Amino acid sequence: MKTYITTLLFIPLALLLSACASTSANELAPVSKIPPSVAKEGTLANAKLVEDATKALFDGLQIAESERLQIKIIKFVIQQPVGPAGKKAWRETWVLMRAEKAGGQFIVTFREDGAGSANFQFEGLG
Repeated sequence: MKTYITTLLFIPLALLLSACASTSANELAPVSKIPPSVAKEGTLANAKLVEDATKALFDGLQIAESERLQIKIIKFVIQQPVGPAGKKAWRETWVLMRAEKAGGQFIVTFREDGAGSANFQFEGLG
């Protein structure tokens, strides 16, 4: 009986500790762990990557070509790159501004693919 109780107490503790374990230097920390004070205006993506990501975002939001030139995107780096060269990953927040009003806020995760390019994924915040 004593072993059984010890096991029951140990398993939840082990799960809790593993959930709190720090991420490795090659992994991005969860978005929920990003302190608000680390955001810095700008982007780490090159011009072609910004162009491709912007087009994908506008296409996904079904924004007409005629409206796209009227939308400004303000970019903030919220997580610095982690991982080895050619496999780095980082996150940015992109805020769409339409007629001086926010038109949506998105977290973009960029991941280099090792072939001289990178992939991106958007998560909408509203």
